[in-house]
Amino acid sequence: WGTYWKEYAEMARSGLFDFLGHPDLIKKFSYRPKGDLKRFYEPVVQAMLDADAAIELNTAGFHKPCAEQYPSFEFLELAASANIPITLSSDAHAPSEVARDFKKGISLLKDAGFKSTCLFEKRIRKQEIFSPLPEGSPNSHSRKALPSLQSGPRASVISFAPFDLVV
Repeated sequence: WGTYWKEYAEMARSGLFDFLGHPDLIKKFSYRPKGDLKRFYEPVVQAMLDADAAIELNTAGFHKPCAEQYPSFEFLELAASANIPITLSSDAHAPSEVARDFKKGISLLKDAGFKSTCLFEKRIRKQEIFSPLPEGSPNSHSRKALPSLQSGPRASVISFAPFDLVV
């Protein structure tokens, strides 16, 4: 796990990518080390913040042995509190998988604290704000900054990119 996350942080710092895909793919077969996993997540979130890189919420994990999205909810909360932009993907490998579980993914993003989404067109990031939430709804909580992460004045964003099918 340590090597995986160190390499992932290096990839983020490289500046070569507009967004980084399914960050905790290493959990695909349900293995996780003991202890607080923030020790792996926080350096990656900081590297992404420093590089102005977006992250991907990938819904394909719901259909893998880990049975949850990539990345974990804890990672999503860290990313949202640091205002890391986020894009939504189903990682479709067949037409029937395009936009699969997007409603579930959007709900998770709202619960984690994201206020908007992003998509990319010709490598330009564009923002799409979520609909307003009713007062008192489970998703209307305020976010707290992570003391260990330096947050910049960026918008939190994710994408409704239903065309993630590569043919």
